[in-house]
Amino acid sequence: MEAAVAVFAEKGYPRGRVSDIAKEAGISYGQVYNYFKNKEHILFLLFRERWQRFIDYIEKTRSREIPHP
Repeated sequence: MEAAVAVFAEKGYPRGRVSDIAKEAGISYGQVYNYFKNKEHILFLLFRERWQRFIDYIEKTRSREIPHP
């Protein structure tokens, strides 16, 4: 997943290829397909994972007690 982030950040989603992600991750092209269906699946999982991190952060922040002056 981190390799996909690096590739998409450098080349953009349209130009980033699965082979670029594999190379960045240090694995073979075919191994990528052991974990992901296709490039769109990688992007979907990235969004889902990062969105969940954001929600978790918001929930953690909301649960903190805010001191009153």
